[in-house]
Amino acid sequence: QVASTRRTIFCIGWSVRKPQGQGGGRPSRCYDMRRSMLCCRQAAHRIETCVVGSGVVGLAIARSLSKAGHEVIVLEEAGAIGSGISSRNSEVIHAGLYYSRESQPYKSRFCVEGKRRLYEYCRERDIPHKNCGKLLVATDAEQRDFGLPKLVELATRNGVGDLSILSEEDVKYIEPEVRCAGAVLSPSTGIVDSHSLMLSLLGDAEDSGAVLALQSRVNGGRRENDSIVLEVDGSEIACDHVVIAAGLSSHEIARRIMTTSDENVRIPRQFFAKGNYYKLENQSHGFSRLVYPLPDDKGGLGIHATIDLSGTLKFGPDVEWLPPQTTVDELDLSVDRSRADLFYDAVRRYWPHLSEGNLVPDYSGIRPKLIHPDIDRSEGNSADFAFAGQEQHGV
Repeated sequence: QVASTRRTIFCIGWSVRKPQGQGGGRPSRCYDMRRSMLCCRQAAHRIETCVVGSGVVGLAIARSLSKAGHEVIVLEEAGAIGSGISSRNSEVIHAGLYYSRESQPYKSRFCVEGKRRLYEYCRERDIPHKNCGKLLVATDAEQRDFGLPKLVELATRNGVGDLSILSEEDVKYIEPEVRCAGAVLSPSTGIVDSHSLMLSLLGDAEDSGAVLALQSRVNGGRRENDSIVLEVDGSEIACDHVVIAAGLSSHEIARRIMTTSDENVRIPRQFFAKGNYYKLENQSHGFSRLVYPLPDDKGGLGIHATIDLSGTLKFGPDVEWLPPQTTVDELDLSVDRSRADLFYDAVRRYWPHLSEGNLVPDYSGIRPKLIHPDIDRSEGNSADFAFAGQEQHGV
């Protein structure tokens, strides 16, 4: 939906100015790569920094780099921003409860700091969001006596000091519909309109000179002297820096670019965990907060209840590990209707009033993972973010 009808042609030199004679408003910087190739096919363009992918990560990176003075173009294969992972999730602002400071130092640090910055940014830009809070419920005495204190201890080590353990009676008072043996209240958890967030990030990046090129597929690339040359829809772009933030396709794009005989080059193997979502229809609910079970042992946070900004109650995601050999082209984003019974069973553990037939398939998303339960430690990859420099990838 971003500037897809406002087309500007760029030619040699990567001019970011609109052609003379086009007045009114802020200049559009959304380029039609295919049309530009007609007049530039013989020339290699030059840009300081290319960001591949226009999801929330790619746009945030483009915003940060352009504000720091980089010349930035964002290449997006689809016809709109944020059509991948960024539009297929729970839209939750997480508090930073789950990660271990010892085994996941980056995730634990970035989640807590990112929460603070995201709330601040949403307030400054009037991005729709809500600091609604979250309940993490114990469904039996063992979870209440051991699981809840363990979670609070972990979160406290992460710097999240606002949690409180509630009794069954406490929960009934603030969320009468929820049934549990006790819960942890996380007051700093919230929800955000992810598309409005991405539009704001794009606007900030454009204000600092970044440009967006939709329908621009990166087919490959190579190292050439001090540059990385990207092959984009029949043309070539020479870049000083390339950031690959292409979601599920990031690993494949990296392989297309980092072709080298250097034995030290290693792109971590990628695995996929599908998550299905169902939404509530034909039944009212009284939830005012998000409701989560305690994290499961399959790599997810359990089938939780999320209220979006329109008031719709949805449940999910579940965790459906896809076979290790699954490729991006083989992914099926349709909701698996056969998993409905699993949803009813999981939800009724904390909301027994759910009526039969009132859950309907909504959407699904794919989690990219570096580990897989069927592969022992998944070839040495950790559960945290992986950082690699030139000595690892050769570029």
